[in-house]
Amino acid sequence: MSDHRTDTIRALNDLARTTFTGCLIVATPTFEKLPLTTKTHVLNSVREFKDFDEMRDTEHRYGVIDYQGTEFFFHMAYYDLTLQVHSPDPANPRITRRVLTVGLASEDL
Repeated sequence: MSDHRTDTIRALNDLARTTFTGCLIVATPTFEKLPLTTKTHVLNSVREFKDFDEMRDTEHRYGVIDYQGTEFFFHMAYYDLTLQVHSPDPANPRITRRVLTVGLASEDL
């Protein structure tokens, strides 16, 4: 079951992920080294991703994408505006900075 706060967080995450606005996008070092065509395809797949596990990921924070036999991930994190600590309220965009990380699922982070 969803509540208003979760709905708000999910909507803000979906907006940030599908438009790449309202968030900082971070690529892992390994992802950065990939060919431009691969990075472009994966980033477009992140924008179009809809296969969320609604039971475990009601906020639409995480996804895995397969491209040419390689799994990639994306993850949305919530920080304060200084990016120093986690946001006390991810439903409030006035005090939350979203950070979308994209990388290879096999990477140790």
